Parts: sequence; structure tokens; C-alpha cells
Amino acid sequence: MAAPRGYVVLACLLLAATGACGPGVDERIEALYRQEHEGTLDPATLRQALHDDSPRVRIAAIAMAGRQRVTALVPEIAGLAADEDPGVRATVAATLGEFPGRTSVATLVELLDDDVSLVRRRAIEALARLGARDAVPAIVERLRADPEPSVREAAARALAEIGAREAVPSLVEALRDEETQVRAWAAQALGRIGDPAAIPALEEMARDENAYARGAARHALEMIRERRPGASAEALAGDGGRP
Repeated sequence: MAAPRGYVVLACLLLAATGACGPGVDERIEALYRQEHEGTLDPATLRQALHDDSPRVRIAAIAMAGRQRVTALVPEIAGLAADEDPGVRATVAATLGEFPGRTSVATLVELLDDDVSLVRRRAIEALARLGARDAVPAIVERLRADPEPSVREAAARALAEIGAREAVPSLVEALRDEETQVRAWAAQALGRIGDPAAIPALEEMARDENAYARGAARHALEMIRERRPGASAEALAGDGGRP
């Protein structure tokens, strides 16, 4: 026999938070996008969506909060860095790159130790967008020790964008990375930083068997010498390698 309607309604009310009796996941996401498009999406709605049972809804809400620059939601977005879903964590990392501040930087540094390489990569990219110099040691550690080549490449790119002179020794070491893209971006970073101390290693890399790596090293040498006309490996002896 079918349950009385009153019991069905009560059950739906009790399960409303899970969406079991309400709109499905696709409908909830569609409603968010519609409100965003119409300009009626408010922080309270986004806050509720951040705690939705579906990771897909949480991901949509995080991304929208970033696009809308809803600063008030940064603490709650940062709290989702511990979410069980790696897609949510990766979206948190990408989104926090839109919100300068201590909370964002501290959370992103924590995400550099995530088990999922995509999350680590998104965190590095976000730190680069923020120009987070305080995070340079943590990014250098990813460059030196991350087992995933794409993460090491992202770290080298980030150090290039930040222009972290303190990372020069680690970037020089990265010129010997087994992955060509990592070596090339390490060279690019050294070129942008412009420290003549990198010239000997770059001159060695300019003879690399890989044409792409050779080109990256030669371009980096050009960048350094544009800043310091006449700089060469021999010139370092007189000033300790400082520009």
C-alpha cells in the first residue's frame, strides 16, 4: 500500500538538504548558471551551494564565487581545500588565485602537498597569479622533488612569473631535469630573473642535444646579457655573480 502523502512530504522535508526529493544535480547547477547569467545570484545562494551534497554543485559554486569576486566566501572556499573530491580541491586552488590575501596563500601552500597532481599544479598556478613571494620556498620544493613532470614544469613557470632570485640555485639544478619542458622553463625563469650566476649552466644547456632546450637556454642568455651587456662566465669572478 502506498504511504500517505503526509509522510512523503515529511520525508522530503527531512531529505531536502540532500536533494533527494528536490531538483536533481543538473537542475541545481542549471539554476545557479541561470541566476549568474541574469545577475540575480546572491552570496547566500552560493554559500548554500558550497555545502551541497554533490561535488559537481560545489565545483560550480566555487567557480562562480571566483568569477563574481565574492570575497566574503573566501574562508568557506578555503575550508573546502579538505574536500574528499579532488575536483573540488582543484577548483578551490584555481579560484583562490583570484583572491589575494593570507588565507588564500596559506591554503594554496597546503594544497601543494595534495595527493593529486592536478591539485598541486592548480595551486602552483594560483600562487603565481598572486605573485606570492612568501610561497617561493614551497614552490621550489615542488620543482626539486615532485614526482610528476607537469607539476615541476608548473613550478618552474611560477618561479619565472614571480621572478624569485632566491630560487636561482634550484632553477640551475632544474636545467638538468629529465623532462625537456622543465629544463626549458627553468631556463626561462633564469632569463627573466637575470642573475649572471646562471650563465655557466645556461651556456652548458645551450649545447643540449634537444633543439628546444638549446633554444630556451640561448634565449635566457640573451635576456641576461641584455640586462648586463658583456656579461659572461668569466665576468662572474670579479663580482660574485651579482648584477
